[in-house]
Amino acid sequence: MKGEAENTIVRIVIALIVLGVIVTLLYLALGPFRDSVTYNTCLAYLKQQCMSKPPTEYTPIDQGPCNSLRDKSKLPKTCKET
Repeated sequence: MKGEAENTIVRIVIALIVLGVIVTLLYLALGPFRDSVTYNTCLAYLKQQCMSKPPTEYTPIDQGPCNSLRDKSKLPKTCKET
């Protein structure tokens, strides 16, 4: 009976390790996809902010999802660019 319990524990530990490796690989593989979703969400947020402002100015107090972007160089600087 003791041997069966040890085998079960070993199998559970191995299964958890394999699951961790799979989740890590998926996380790394989907990185670029996550960035593009964040970028598109940011653009939609900026367009929404510009709808309530004059077309020449763009100074939102809260940048919302844009704060988590690493590369902000491609973002529009004014509402005319959106």
